[in-house]
Amino acid sequence: MRARTFFIGFLLPIAIFVAAVLLSFATGIRVPAPRISASEAFNEKSAWLRERLAPTNCDVLVIGSSVALNDVDGREIAARLKTSNVINAASWGLNIEDLPTFYAHLTQHCKFRTVILATTYVDFESHWEKGIDWHAFERYLSGDQLKPYIESPDLYYYTRRITAGWRDRTHPGNVDSLDFDHGGSVLLSCGRHDLSDDRVYAYHRNTISSARPTAFKAFQQLTAQIRADGARFVIVSTPIEAVARKEFGAAAIQAFWQPIETFARAQHVEFVYGQTQLALEDNAFVDYLHLNRCGAERFTSWFLDSLHPTTS
Repeated sequence: MRARTFFIGFLLPIAIFVAAVLLSFATGIRVPAPRISASEAFNEKSAWLRERLAPTNCDVLVIGSSVALNDVDGREIAARLKTSNVINAASWGLNIEDLPTFYAHLTQHCKFRTVILATTYVDFESHWEKGIDWHAFERYLSGDQLKPYIESPDLYYYTRRITAGWRDRTHPGNVDSLDFDHGGSVLLSCGRHDLSDDRVYAYHRNTISSARPTAFKAFQQLTAQIRADGARFVIVSTPIEAVARKEFGAAAIQAFWQPIETFARAQHVEFVYGQTQLALEDNAFVDYLHLNRCGAERFTSWFLDSLHPTTS
């Protein structure tokens, strides 16, 4: 009796779930990406990378958090750097501490010539532990499609993703969109976005201070990895809205970036100071930290103009 109860209550739902996943694969129905981490955005980007990462698709890599995801227009990069192979691997809340390990896994599949870290002060100050299973991530990238689902049979997670509706994740008018374009960016619509006051005025609580020591150490490690690979490394700080720039003050913003910029310059890494040097109008922003499509186009074009010319 106990064995039967165990099977019905525990094993049967998992068996049904695995069967549903297999059926979805066979019929081409879209299912949520496997729960490799606690971040839906990282999981969905992993599924996108699984299809896109290949030696023939690798040239320019964009990494970072949501500001790299939303603020960098891969089409501008492709046109200006004369390449069709742009991989934007960014996802929400990807910490600076995550990047050395993340980059190491990506470079097992691709050899990039240029790496662009688009980042903001929050990336160096706050920390969100996403519990990324890096072994599962690598297996998934390497072609193991079903095993990550079996190893993480979180029915609540998958059910919630499906019942929440895919429209919220595929519509560019939604700030939580995960509708990756050909290069992996998510460019949000230029119209008005309906946001809560908590997000609109988030700069009141996300004040600027200094980088975490662990973040700075990880940044140094990432720099060493990219230089060892012989790739060009570009760091660009992304714009913030005028109201936030005013509240923080130019001196405080510059003081935050100064040690990061000093280290980058000493390592012969290009640093583009977009946090204060590019003053975009408010209608270029979705919130104080993220750009819409119109702002992303202008920002990407601007920072590409700021790069050193190359002969390659």
